Amino acid sequence: MSGSVRSISLFRTDPISRKTMRYAIGMVGMFAVVFTYNWPAAFLLIILGNGFLLGPKPTLKFAFDYVYKFTLAWLIAVIISHFFLDYYLLYILIIGLIMLHIYYADASVLSPVLKVAMCIMNMVVPLLSLKSLTLGATVGSMLVVGSIGALLITFLVFALIPDIEPPVAEAKSPPATPPAPAPKPSKQERFNLAIRSLAVLFPLYILFFFSNFQGDALILVYLSIFAAMPGFAKDLSIGKMIIRTTLIGGLVAFFMYEILVIIPLFSFFMLMVFGLALFAGHQLYTSGKYALTIKKGFSATIFIFGGAANSNEVDVGGKVEVRVLQMTFLVIYLVVAFKVLEKFFPQTKKST
Repeated sequence: MSGSVRSISLFRTDPISRKTMRYAIGMVGMFAVVFTYNWPAAFLLIILGNGFLLGPKPTLKFAFDYVYKFTLAWLIAVIISHFFLDYYLLYILIIGLIMLHIYYADASVLSPVLKVAMCIMNMVVPLLSLKSLTLGATVGSMLVVGSIGALLITFLVFALIPDIEPPVAEAKSPPATPPAPAPKPSKQERFNLAIRSLAVLFPLYILFFFSNFQGDALILVYLSIFAAMPGFAKDLSIGKMIIRTTLIGGLVAFFMYEILVIIPLFSFFMLMVFGLALFAGHQLYTSGKYALTIKKGFSATIFIFGGAANSNEVDVGGKVEVRVLQMTFLVIYLVVAFKVLEKFFPQTKKST
């Protein structure tokens, strides 16, 4: 009895336990919505929602700004597709300029989660519009609706499990000296990084554009998100970690599918998601040794399993295997491409 009371009291007062539980419940809610309604590209709601849950409590100002800019991005993508789709070279050039602007944008203009959303919108809508303008516009609108749903779920779990103030004794202790903030990159540095990211991404985008790969546009979305990571263009060693986490995430996604074949129950699936999210959340909030690996690996699991299960194909298991191979080779391409760029166009450091 005393142990039960103690565990409840710990959950009420321990900030890490509250954050972990909030993250797990939020992920279960998003998975439940996605796999219940299963609209086109629905699992991208989980990708966006993952960023909301891991960040600070969203404000109404942030939510309105996010929805406004994301909706504007959708409208721009639809208008460009409608008027310039028949002029391929101009169409590609405009999309490239938009991606350059997204990569260049400062965090004060586009938050990291909004930058990911913009990459998704600018990759998915133009490519799907090659098959059908209606399809591209519809999927884009569902991305906007899905992001609103992800925000609502995030607001709900933050309301159910809010953050708490530290205990009085802890609050009276002298505050630790905060670490010095990392220097913000200059406009020139941001522009150089944006150019390098675009130079790596765009050859594959053109390949997808002129080939019959539009059905795998979501793989290009995954690539564009990693190309937007400043660390990838600055520190090539991060590529090894991304490859490792992609393989780990793929293995987890494959075993999730195999387990669900044996126990095909929606409730069991939700329980499995809850357990994985609890484990990932605890590692992230306690800054464990493998926190970054688990964060990227869990994101890869979401992308691989969600994308395969959301594809409406019969052979989901085969789709998972193909998705793992595609993502692994594409991340290897990123690493090699950035290395080639670094060799022929090394980044110059300013002399002090």
